[in-house]
Amino acid sequence: EGTLKRKVSTSNSNIFTETSKLTNKKRRYCEDYLAFGFTSNGNEDAPGAQCVVCNKILSNSCLVRAKLRRHFGTNHPEYKDKDIFKQKLESLEKSKLFMSKIAKSDNENATEASYKVSYRISLAEEAHTIGESLIKPCAKDIVMCMLDQKSSKKVEAVPLSNNTVTRRIHDLAADIEKELIFRLHLRVAYLADIFTKLNEVNLLLQGKNVNIFNAKDKILSLSRKLQFWISSVGRNDLDCLPTLNDFLEENGYKLDEDIRSDIADHLRDLYTNIIKYFPNINDNNNWIRNPLSLTEKPVRFSTQDYENLIEIASDGQLIQKFKDVSLITFWSDLCQSQEYSSLSRCAIRQLLPFASTYLCETGFSNYAAMKTKYRNRLNAAPDMRIQLSSIKPNIKRICQEKKTNHSSH
Repeated sequence: EGTLKRKVSTSNSNIFTETSKLTNKKRRYCEDYLAFGFTSNGNEDAPGAQCVVCNKILSNSCLVRAKLRRHFGTNHPEYKDKDIFKQKLESLEKSKLFMSKIAKSDNENATEASYKVSYRISLAEEAHTIGESLIKPCAKDIVMCMLDQKSSKKVEAVPLSNNTVTRRIHDLAADIEKELIFRLHLRVAYLADIFTKLNEVNLLLQGKNVNIFNAKDKILSLSRKLQFWISSVGRNDLDCLPTLNDFLEENGYKLDEDIRSDIADHLRDLYTNIIKYFPNINDNNNWIRNPLSLTEKPVRFSTQDYENLIEIASDGQLIQKFKDVSLITFWSDLCQSQEYSSLSRCAIRQLLPFASTYLCETGFSNYAAMKTKYRNRLNAAPDMRIQLSSIKPNIKRICQEKKTNHSSH
């Protein structure tokens, strides 16, 4: 009897095991099931069956032709012998896609609203708990009164807990720090370009042989370049600012409208100040820099001076000399000629003023180097004369004069 009971128990256990295996078996979806109005729903390993007509979802165990046929015959007999399931399937998929977009959009909007409220909480210097304890209930009441209950439920989805608001504020602060660093790098790159260009012009204005006409040309060139840079920045073409352009390209950034507007405004201010600081030179003195191409008598020129200028422009030897020597040397040499003395003196008066403060600054530097507290009684004028002048002293003449003075004694 005991042996019989053990055999019966073992037999029941085997039956239960086989039944469990059959129960846990996962069925696969077949494309032919669309003929019964069903599509796949869920994961690929254990999909469900969704009716494309009523959208009802059946379990994985129902993926059997008999059960699908029974659902269709019981619930949708009016669609028998009608080829509409492909159209219904497309409509269902579009509906799923639309609902997915709505859900995603709602989540994104809720996250954005959470950041905006957290930002205002921080600006107002309020406790982080105020978001959930006061702001959200107030917002729900307002929406309920002005709109409807459905809209009020959307407000409920906005996360405003104490911990959430704290995380949001940390994210906002990190973003501000990142933007600040970016703008500092941006400003440094831009200023590096501007100072490089201004230093180039400044160096061209230095030197002993620079005259007022050279300076005018360089300043005119700079003013025209500034106008070009302003228009280029307005078109978002930053090739004229190579350091800034390289920085943006290396980091994958693009200048927004506000920053480009600030740069353009700064360049306009720079242009205005340069025009104000360097006024236009009287063009009536162009005969000084180019006496060979003058075709009409300059204003306030006497007839004699104009005739002398014509003679200079017609003298082949003077024409060649004008090409070979500097402007100052050319007119200085003409001062020694009685014939052109009046005209050359007028030219020298225009060329004599310093075109820049270069020579003055050089003189002050030399004076400061010599006139120290240890040499405070030094008469620095003779030393400065030698150091600053390009004229070499005639030592033989000095020696001859000294010899003559000694002989007279």
